[in-house]
Amino acid sequence: MTMRDIGALVVDDFADTRKVVKGVLRRMGVREIFEAADGLEALGILSGRDEHEQPVVHNIQLVVCDILMPRMNGLELLKEIRSSDAFKDLTFIMITADRTEKSILESVKLGADAFVVKPYTLQILEDKIREALKRRGRRAPNFG
Repeated sequence: MTMRDIGALVVDDFADTRKVVKGVLRRMGVREIFEAADGLEALGILSGRDEHEQPVVHNIQLVVCDILMPRMNGLELLKEIRSSDAFKDLTFIMITADRTEKSILESVKLGADAFVVKPYTLQILEDKIREALKRRGRRAPNFG
């Protein structure tokens, strides 16, 4: 399996942040990228429905998610994903500006595969994605 075979879901309430993360994923070779503005929208996509209740077919194996979002935050989304038989094995990377030990520990406790603190470089994000995918047993080839 290569990065081209992996589907990704980028979850953040800021469109500019989603755009940056999508750019990193595209540079890594990921072709199938979905985006959501909050955890509820993300769950809908994972469950096969978009925000307009239209069917969505995907091969999502990676979620890159902010913590602080309206409606359903990243920690709540992570908890839902890890408690679901259908989604519990997804690679989950948490991104946040919250540098507190509490946020990091809560993310780890809930099963985040990696934690990225803002501000970050694009290379740091790419490295964290590759490391997390490797730990989950997915191939993340080096394109550079």
